Amino acid sequence: MKYKFKTEVENEIEIELPYYFKIENSHIADSYFAIISENVGISNWRLNDISSISCPQILLKWIEGSKQITAEEFKTALTQSCNHLINLI
Repeated sequence: MKYKFKTEVENEIEIELPYYFKIENSHIADSYFAIISENVGISNWRLNDISSISCPQILLKWIEGSKQITAEEFKTALTQSCNHLINLI
C-alpha cells in the first residue's frame, strides 16, 4: 500500500540586505524579487504582477535555483513592468 504524508524541512541561509534576485523563465518573462529590509520586500512576477511585501521572509523559498542580480537590473525590470501595466490602461 502507498501512503502519502507531508514533511516540513527548515532551511537556513545567510544573505546581506538588500538582496536582489530573479527566477529565469524561458517560456514566460522572468520574475524579479528584492528583499530590501526585514520589513520590506518587492515581488515582480512576469511583467504584470507587482507586490510590496511587509514580510519578505516568504520570498526566501524562491532563492534556491535563482540568480542574484544587481539593484540596477531589478530597477530596470520593475520600470519595464510598470510601463507595461500603464500601457494596458
